[in-house]
Amino acid sequence: IGDGQNGALSITEAYIGKEKVDEIIVEKLDKFTDAGYITFHTREGAAGYYFSVDKMAGTDDFRTLVHGRLIDKAQRISTATDTPFLESSVRMTAEGKLNDADAAYLEEVTRSQLLANMAGQISGAQVVVPVEQDLINTSTLEKQIQIQPLGYMTWIVLNMGLTQTL
Repeated sequence: IGDGQNGALSITEAYIGKEKVDEIIVEKLDKFTDAGYITFHTREGAAGYYFSVDKMAGTDDFRTLVHGRLIDKAQRISTATDTPFLESSVRMTAEGKLNDADAAYLEEVTRSQLLANMAGQISGAQVVVPVEQDLINTSTLEKQIQIQPLGYMTWIVLNMGLTQTL
């Protein structure tokens, strides 16, 4: 939500409690952010106010709001893609494994829907339907879905120096 490409917020003043954001020391703002609060801040060389880093209170895969939103969207897409397959059948091998072609088809259907519906939001998706599932006795198909988020530039470090030649 703090994407600098979107420009500054349209507000002219920002407060946290009774303190104006411009007057709060950076370390204090960082403590709010580290605790999982989304606050306002200013950026050196840019006018206006921006949302801070969208950290959440955890330290897992969902430590930023955007990652939680991505996995929620991937879950909705995957569920909508799988719903038409409920109460349908797939071929099994003589060894009781899921047919390789059917597993590959189920993988690709979900993967293609994720890529199509999340274009510009993720870098890639992987879907695995393990063929060694006890589908005959459990009637439960399990899928493993992974999405690769875009990289986010929260910090940019410039390494600079003088040189005699280029």
